Amino acid sequence: MGPYIEGIVDVIGDGHCGFRAIAERVGLTEESHVMVRRALIKELKEHRNKYTEVYASEDRYNSFARPDKWLTLPDMGHIVASCYNRPVVEMSTLDIGVSETFFPLRGVPPVIRKVT
Repeated sequence: MGPYIEGIVDVIGDGHCGFRAIAERVGLTEESHVMVRRALIKELKEHRNKYTEVYASEDRYNSFARPDKWLTLPDMGHIVASCYNRPVVEMSTLDIGVSETFFPLRGVPPVIRKVT
């Protein structure tokens, strides 16, 4: 798996760490975490019908855009993948070893070919 991991991001653990990590992975700085949060809220609002379908209820959909809501996976995996048009992989070190991959809900993510 190692050759496929482009990097590990270690961000400030202040309650915005999920947004900070995404900012770093999309080419921004940690301090841009507010921009990431706004982009994800915009994604949710612009594609409300799709996300209420994915999350199977209006109540569940509404729980994601609250100001006090932290970014959690797997809850927001599809939202992040769709907003930034790239796969999101969650790798867990928990004893149960659950890891998940999320793909954008619209379109196809770009193919990036690397020459080694």
